Amino acid sequence: MYVRSEKLNLNGEKHPPLDVENGTVQVITGNGGVPMRQIPIIDADGNGYLVAENAYNTNTDQFGYTEIEINGKKSLTLRHILIDGTVFDTETYTPNKKPHEK
Repeated sequence: MYVRSEKLNLNGEKHPPLDVENGTVQVITGNGGVPMRQIPIIDADGNGYLVAENAYNTNTDQFGYTEIEINGKKSLTLRHILIDGTVFDTETYTPNKKPHEK
């Protein structure tokens, strides 16, 4: 499976709020050879809003890998690439503002 979350304010709440400016993104890549299965995005607890991208609910049966490209302190680009070379997901992030920055 591959799942990338939205930017979230991980403040300890069961349903953390979205925080597009200073949030944290979580990525899970589990392509280790086990047969793929769908991931229940809309669950009984209402956590579907957490997910920005999800590879294996989109009719692909391909394994893949996730790579991260870091451009110094300027940006980070995340890509999930399927075994046929298709870039399934890509997102670029810039550093969050530090508490002392305006």
